[in-house]
Amino acid sequence: MNILPLFGKVAIVTGGTGYVGAAIVRRLAREGADIAFSYLSSNVLAEQLVSEVHARGRRAIALRADFSVPAEVEAFIWGAHDGFGRLDVLVNAVNVEANARVDDLDADMQAIQRQFDVNVRGIAIAVRTAAPLLIDGGRIISVGPVLAGNQACAGKSDFLATKAAVASYTRGWCHEFRHRAITANIVEIGRIDVGVGTSIVRGMNEELAAARQRSGTSEAVAGAVAFLAGPDAGYISGTSLRVDGGLNV
Repeated sequence: MNILPLFGKVAIVTGGTGYVGAAIVRRLAREGADIAFSYLSSNVLAEQLVSEVHARGRRAIALRADFSVPAEVEAFIWGAHDGFGRLDVLVNAVNVEANARVDDLDADMQAIQRQFDVNVRGIAIAVRTAAPLLIDGGRIISVGPVLAGNQACAGKSDFLATKAAVASYTRGWCHEFRHRAITANIVEIGRIDVGVGTSIVRGMNEELAAARQRSGTSEAVAGAVAFLAGPDAGYISGTSLRVDGGLNV
């Protein structure tokens, strides 16, 4: 008897070669899912990740897609679906961030626009394209920072606005897909460090050092995504699951 909770399921992960995205790909594969994920320029990382998934006995395909280009988003979703013949889980982990203060007259407006093109329009198109392909009882899970919901940060207003938009979308998707038992949720992440045990640097003040020691890992985020993708989360929709160690309460 197979006890893997996602055995036989197909998951699509956008932004699959990012630090968090790659952890999500690995975790969903470990839970039994076959995976299709997007990447932009890291073809070597994409090939390595495909090999890792295959080593776990699961199938994987990597497809290049620029999420600022609507046609490429649609082609990615259809290509992923055609590769496996079904779609159970869509994870929106693609992410573009550019810092710019509102009073910065030299801000790169193209970089600011790209955040909205990728983080909002790209994700919205991915969901619209995937909607008729998702099985009844499927999952839509988006990943974003805790800051988008209840805090602000100088220089990140544009980025946080894009994530807040996805949060609003998610609440709407919860209602729109309810008749098909498709859930839509967000995983809100706090401070995530690469290598928590080595994240403290010399000269860091005591308060910041303590915060860094309480930082989470990409695996913690992936675990939350796996839970929402699994069978025990079928009655959870339109909500946010915060993964931040309680630092933003």
